[in-house]
Parts: sequence; C-alpha cells; structure tokens
Amino acid sequence: MRQLLLLILPLLLPVCLFSQITITTDDMPKSGLSLPMANASAFGLQGYDKLGANQTWNYSNLNKFSTHQLDYLTPMSVGLINWIFFWGSTVAWYPANPQSFAILTPDSLVDFYDNSTNSFTYMGFGASFNGFPIPVRYQDDDVVYELPMHYGDQFSDNSHFDFTIPQTFYFEEYRTRSTTVDGWGTLKLPSGSYDVLHLKIDLTKDDSLYIDSTGAAINVPPTHDVIYQWWGKNIHVPLLEVTTTTFFGFPFVNSVVYYDGPSLASADHLLESEFQFYPNPAKEKVLLEANSPLYSARILDLQGKELAKFDLKGKMQTSISVNEIPEGVYLLKVSGEMGESTEKLLICR
Repeated sequence: MRQLLLLILPLLLPVCLFSQITITTDDMPKSGLSLPMANASAFGLQGYDKLGANQTWNYSNLNKFSTHQLDYLTPMSVGLINWIFFWGSTVAWYPANPQSFAILTPDSLVDFYDNSTNSFTYMGFGASFNGFPIPVRYQDDDVVYELPMHYGDQFSDNSHFDFTIPQTFYFEEYRTRSTTVDGWGTLKLPSGSYDVLHLKIDLTKDDSLYIDSTGAAINVPPTHDVIYQWWGKNIHVPLLEVTTTTFFGFPFVNSVVYYDGPSLASADHLLESEFQFYPNPAKEKVLLEANSPLYSARILDLQGKELAKFDLKGKMQTSISVNEIPEGVYLLKVSGEMGESTEKLLICR
C-alpha cells in the first residue's frame, strides 16, 4: 500500500499546485481598462468569511440592484496638477463611493495608485471642496497588497495623511491595514465561475478634524471595517468585495460589489479571436493588429519576468521593437478592450 501511495502522490501533487492560483502585478488594475461592476443586495448573504483550502463560494444568485463602469485612467489624463503631484503613480480612477472626511464630503475625488512588481500601493487622492482643488499625498503610502500573493500570506501596513483648507479646517487620518490570504477555491458569480484567492482585510481609520476659525476639534470615533475580497487571474479588480462595519461589537454588511463582465475564458477567447501579431519568429519589430483598441503589450521570459512594456494607446494597429531583447523564446502578453491574450514569441536573428 505504501508503495502505491508513493506512486500516486506525484500524480496528485501537480493537480493541487495548479488549483492554487498566485496573484501578481499582472492581475492588478491597469490604466486603459473599463470594467463592468454591479452592486448587490446584502440580504441573506452568508459564508463570505469562509476560509481554508479548496472552498466553493456560490453567489451565482446575487440580486443586482445597480451597475457602473470602473474606468482605469492614466494619471496624466486626470489633470496636470495631479499628474505632477502623484508622479510615479501608474493608474488612477474615480471611486464609485468616494471617501468622506468626517463631516466633509468632497465635490469629486480621484484615487492614485502605483502598481509595481512587489506591491500595489495607494499613493493618495485628488479632491475638490467647493471647487477648491486639493491633491493629498500619503506621507506613508498605504500598501494595499504585497505581491505576489499566495494562499497563507499575511501582511500589514500603517499609513497617514493630512491636509488643510486655509482658514477653514485641518484634517488628518491614520490607517492600520492587516491582510490575510486565508482561502482558495472556486467563486461562482452571475458572470461565471473563477479560480480565486480569498482575502480578509482588517482596516482601522482614526480621523481628526479641526475647525480653523475656532480651533475646536471635532471628535471622530475610529472606524473598523472588515473587507472580504476574491481575486482571480487577469480580471484586474476583485471579483467580489464584501465590506462589513462593526457596530457595538457586531459586523454588518454595508456593501456588496462584484465583477459583472464575461468570464475569464470568454474574455481571452474574444481577444484571441480578433488579435494577431507577426512575424513570428521576429527580428527587430513585431506588428500587432486587432479589431478593437489595444492598451498594452509586455514581453516576459518563461519564468514570468517582465523584459519590456509598451503603451499601445488604444491603437488597433501598431508595432513594438524587440531590438534589445536577446534571441530566445518569450511570452507576449497583450491587453485590449476585449480582454487579454498571452502568446509565445520567438526572437531569432
């Protein structure tokens, strides 16, 4: 019997390994994408805190009551002042539910993030109060995710920001974020089924507000949210996010947001069916053609290390240079309006 187990175990091990996905910088938000999202009722929602290996979270019958588009923008497109102030950011977006600041609600707010190989970081926001623009950069950046993410990972971060509107008020906030990747398995949504990692995020905010004209401080009780997220490959947004807030020691679900687009398989198929590149093998340039806008192209080695990145600016026909890449076999990863495609590219001179 022992010999039989030793023979079977190597066959089972790859299945187990491939069932657990890894979330990398490639799966984080990217400028140029527009993703369909939906808000759902929290009535009767259960099991969102279920953790462990090889789980199934079945929310295929979520009751959608509203939808919106999540548009990932280039920081430059959000205004020159913000672009300069948040130099180094890679993606920006207007949140569907902007943050309020104690008793203050901005006219508009846009968030800025940096997507790097090792982390996805919240750098700050550009807000407007009564038409007065205020870019606010975190003094200690808020590291939202340490990358790559695997089942069992834990990480935490402390961050802080403050800002002043002269002769009006001064506001500051301290955040503590603690994240555990506590599960993996299959998530079922109205839009399809996905292999996912499950995250639990404890987020505490401690705010202070001071009125300049009187010098009075407004007491703002700390808030504690627990956010549950499910991340899949190549979707660039949490497939499902359930946010709970603690009142008098009890958690209450205050928002349920999910990805309402095509399943991963459908998205890949749509792009691959209308995207082509040539020549392959290539010497100096690779021509890219599609029937819909292309946003970015990246060349990776077979271990997944990025060697080159190109901003395709929504063009449907363009070329990229491979002059500086040595001969060999690589992965060409292209992102467009209809999804993503990864193909093998041979460079031969």
